[in-house]
Amino acid sequence: MEVKKDSHSSHLFVRDPDPKEELWEGPRTKAGGEAERFFGVERCRSICELPGFLKGYEGSARGNFVLWYEYPSPKNDKIHKVMMNFIQNISSNHGIQTPK
Repeated sequence: MEVKKDSHSSHLFVRDPDPKEELWEGPRTKAGGEAERFFGVERCRSICELPGFLKGYEGSARGNFVLWYEYPSPKNDKIHKVMMNFIQNISSNHGIQTPK
């Protein structure tokens, strides 16, 4: 969720389609308009876009943001690596919190 002075928007990052994995797990929702309508979010993007989104958001927020990430018990190793890399490379004046 991105909250600004006069607006807010929600962003969802989804895994890319993988036919082999989908045989076992079922079909995945693809990034884009269909997923945005299904999940009720303003933007649904590929998980591959997460590092660029975080870097861009940090720059546009000008040091005024709080990141909520459940880092003590990560559920996905790839996402955890991206998030920890981001956390380690931001300046110390940003808030990093776990929601628990």
